[in-house]
Amino acid sequence: MSEGPFLATSKRGKKPSPQGEAGRWLPLLESVKRGHQKEMKSIPKPIREKNLRNFSVRFTYNTQRIEGSALTLKDTALFLDYGITPANKPVGALVRGFFQVVQL
Repeated sequence: MSEGPFLATSKRGKKPSPQGEAGRWLPLLESVKRGHQKEMKSIPKPIREKNLRNFSVRFTYNTQRIEGSALTLKDTALFLDYGITPANKPVGALVRGFFQVVQL
């Protein structure tokens, strides 16, 4: 093969199939997707909602930490769950984090 993955041709000069590498992996990915959907349906709805909430809080917290925020995990959870902001910390970071969670 030559010229990278998107313009590649075989040594014999034949072009790859239109599906390319995706055609090889698509059935496996579809199988994984079906298995995940089946697993998710077996988990009670309140547990799924709690897991999503925990993920949202941690995602927002970690994103804010990467950006240099001094907010704690507890600060983030209190704001996202109840709208409570810490008195001694800037609210701007919390609001940006909130909009990230809303977009999920």
